[in-house]
Amino acid sequence: MSMALSLELESGIHEDHLRQAAFDCGAVSPSDDHPNGTLAVFAESGLDLFVHSQDGRHAVRAEGMPYPAAWTVGLRVSLGYLLDRYDLCNRDARQLLDALAKRTSKFFVLSFEYERVYALRDAHGLQYFDDSLSPPVS
Repeated sequence: MSMALSLELESGIHEDHLRQAAFDCGAVSPSDDHPNGTLAVFAESGLDLFVHSQDGRHAVRAEGMPYPAAWTVGLRVSLGYLLDRYDLCNRDARQLLDALAKRTSKFFVLSFEYERVYALRDAHGLQYFDDSLSPPVS
């Protein structure tokens, strides 16, 4: 079984930025058995990144953000999780978001079905709102 989280990225972040951030975290190019639009795959967890929309400026769909979004979405991506590797997928998703936040100052939000915000990159930096994605406390 699988599930997907939705990653909405501010206009100005391009596929190449996301792909390189994923590759920096150990992801690889998708094999031929992945559908067109698959950007990268994390081999151990099976987490994959699938581009849904990259055609312009759209309103942020994620609900439950701490304040209304004042930015527009230029790229929408699904993070496909394999449920039997949920913890590994979370690890790779967190590494991806951390790498992306280091590569760009643009905003992004990760949510489940656009209803529950898991992480948000804004003017305050990268914030996690779900314990399963939060970095471990040392």
